[in-house]
Amino acid sequence: MFSNSIVTGIARYVQGQASPGTSTESTISQAPEICSLYALDVSPARIRYAIRQKFENNRSVTDLRAIDVLIHKSRQDYQETVNLWKQNDHILGLFLTDEGQKAPKTFLQKFYEGEMLY
Repeated sequence: MFSNSIVTGIARYVQGQASPGTSTESTISQAPEICSLYALDVSPARIRYAIRQKFENNRSVTDLRAIDVLIHKSRQDYQETVNLWKQNDHILGLFLTDEGQKAPKTFLQKFYEGEMLY
């Protein structure tokens, strides 16, 4: 069911042997596996680009506590993705935010912003 590289990645994560620098590389290297696990019609290169952008957005963070939280969140996100705990919409939402597309506003959002014309 799972390839050997995914099982190895999970074992390495659980044992805590992954260093902070390998977070990006391990996630990016699993892009083809993520495509096959979630049956996405997106190329692995597009997934790698989206993952890289998420890391690049936080490049300017210098506070060590904030960096620790970001590393923890990225490892948690990776673990949830590999364990298939996410839905396809969660994975595809990564691409919507990267391309600058916004989700359509709900009725209440329009109402609160005063955009509802009667």
